[in-house]
Amino acid sequence: MSIQDEVVQIYHKIQKKVNHPYLNRYLPKPTVDIDKILTLFLLFKQHGSYKNIEQYVMSVMIAQMGLDTHEKITKNEEFKGLELKQRQLTVLSGDFYSSLYYYILAEQKDIQMIKWISQAIQELNMHKMHFFYAENVVNVDYYFNHLRQIESCLIIKLAEKLDINEWSDIIADFFFLKRLHLERDFLDHREATHTSYIYHIIKGTDIDKQNFKEQIEDQMNQIRKKWSMDILPKKQNLSKHLGYLIDHFTKVSQPFKRNTLIKGRINYADR
Repeated sequence: MSIQDEVVQIYHKIQKKVNHPYLNRYLPKPTVDIDKILTLFLLFKQHGSYKNIEQYVMSVMIAQMGLDTHEKITKNEEFKGLELKQRQLTVLSGDFYSSLYYYILAEQKDIQMIKWISQAIQELNMHKMHFFYAENVVNVDYYFNHLRQIESCLIIKLAEKLDINEWSDIIADFFFLKRLHLERDFLDHREATHTSYIYHIIKGTDIDKQNFKEQIEDQMNQIRKKWSMDILPKKQNLSKHLGYLIDHFTKVSQPFKRNTLIKGRINYADR
């Protein structure tokens, strides 16, 4: 079975694992990032000592889903009827995913991995606190630095625990780039959605959205330049699994079209 086939298989197993008929009636289908599945899969492959890679990948991804789901909870206290039910179920579904990843690892009897992921979640939440509750911050680089960590903290902390540190910067770049694409689309369409990080920065302010978009574009250009001048020329000296991951990252991100990353991910998984 090819790497792509194994990753797609894990993707569908995660979808099945988190499927809940009652939640499906009221909440949208949870998002599963297949690029993160691939990254985790190759990390464990690179390490070489984990037999049930599928279970470990599933546990980390479901932990990420729990964090992402709790992030969708709004602060509005005036919900009634169906909206209130949806809000309550969002809280419960996030708790469900969080407990599910513990259960999967408990089946593997891997207390060390539970500890590692818990530590990574703690650090991730610290970055979110710094991002969402910063006071009197006018430097956009402050937000970009924390956003870069938020997007890949769970995977990078795991890579460090597995002693595969040379992957960290590449992984952080790619998932930060994905987030910047989404945020640029938000600014293009002016969609006031709490799932956008940038929305939390600019809501209720007189920040020049066009200027913010230009700074996002500049950040994206810096990543592209770094990859073309530093990462790609060195690819032949990297491990087989990291080389595969870089090939995938460059293929997915190369077009830089609106929604390319999201659509590509869905088509890849739902073939």
